[in-house]
Amino acid sequence: MNKLLFTLLSLGLYFSASAQQCQADFTYSAVNGTVTFTNTSTGGGIWSSWNFGDGNSSSTYSPTHMYATSGSYLVCLSIFDSLTQCQSSYCDTIFVQVSNPPCNASFTYSQNNGTVNFTNTSSGSFFSSWSFGDGNSSNQTNPSNTYTSTGNYVVCLTIYDSITQNQCTTCDTIFVQADTTGGGGGTGCNLTSNASTSGSSIVGTASGASMYHWIVYDNSWNYLYDTNNSNFNYSPGFSGLFNVCITAYDSQQNYCDSTCYTVQLIDSTGGNNCLLSSSASMDQNGTITGTASGAAMYDWTVYDDSWNVLHNTNNSSFSYATSGPGTYNVCLFAYDSLQNFCDSTCYTMVSDTTLGFNFEEKEIVFNVYPNPTQGVIHLEVSEDQIAEIILIDITGAVLLQEPISESTTDIDLSLYPKGMYFIHALGRKGQRLSTSKVRRQ
Repeated sequence: MNKLLFTLLSLGLYFSASAQQCQADFTYSAVNGTVTFTNTSTGGGIWSSWNFGDGNSSSTYSPTHMYATSGSYLVCLSIFDSLTQCQSSYCDTIFVQVSNPPCNASFTYSQNNGTVNFTNTSSGSFFSSWSFGDGNSSNQTNPSNTYTSTGNYVVCLTIYDSITQNQCTTCDTIFVQADTTGGGGGTGCNLTSNASTSGSSIVGTASGASMYHWIVYDNSWNYLYDTNNSNFNYSPGFSGLFNVCITAYDSQQNYCDSTCYTVQLIDSTGGNNCLLSSSASMDQNGTITGTASGAAMYDWTVYDDSWNVLHNTNNSSFSYATSGPGTYNVCLFAYDSLQNFCDSTCYTMVSDTTLGFNFEEKEIVFNVYPNPTQGVIHLEVSEDQIAEIILIDITGAVLLQEPISESTTDIDLSLYPKGMYFIHALGRKGQRLSTSKVRRQ
């Protein structure tokens, strides 16, 4: 009996001693500032208390916490075992990397008689700081500013995002017509004006004011020309729609009136004053011949398949003996008597190892629009044989080469200088199928 009692007492002391043992511990994983903590503490009936090291805390058993900024944080977990009254704490220093979204400051504006209303279109939770370019500033989100003088002003908006702690600035140049007459803007003169086209020029006339300021823009409102004369004659060198604006001032340089016109110009010196006729061929001996008429000046260039220049002449006709079988590209540029570009074309000569040399492959048409263009052109392919397109300048340099996977694709010519470019379509076997030219204005 004594032996049995001793055994039971021994077992009771063992469980009691084991229940009093508890140990706080945790693991964690982090993804872009969000940390998931896993409570791996030992013990029974555990109550948890977390301190995340950034001023935040939690009593969740295995919490998730989001940190606002990158850095090192001392995280501590304290546990209390309600069954055994055991307490334990464990701390670990963790490093958190937060990838904040980029700061993006932006604004729009509207104006009336020198008063400009600004609208802050920035995203995020931010503090705003404005500089209006006339010595005035503001910390309002959507401020207004009244300008006392007509002119161009550089307006800058700086924002500070309190969440991401990012700061960025954007600036824009605005033109303000200030009301300095006290009569509503227009009482100091009686403006009469007109804008029209004549030949290859844009013509403007004005009267009824003391001072004038004409500005000519293209159809996308890109600046082209300005003058302070009452009348002007300006030749842009290319056809299209143009916006022509005039601002008038009185004898004290006070703004009094303004207006804008939209005119369409067909520039007869930009390519429409010659009627080019040309042909090119290759005989059985591999000699390429070309003839042209209808223009004042010509520029023939023969390239190999990689668009390396092999031969060039300014004659209306030429003959060139190739070195052997292969693919050859022959391009012609035509100019009028004033050396203005008026037309161009390209030919592709291919060899046949069995029959010798012959001219031209199947022509597959694809549409390019708008042409001329000031930026992006759209290619619309009507055949499924085209696998790749190549963009080439007039020197034969390859500027762009990309595969075609859809019936339409875009090319941004605003990345390149103004001038003439060629778009070549390649077939599934690498053969050249078609060529189209496009003009970048």
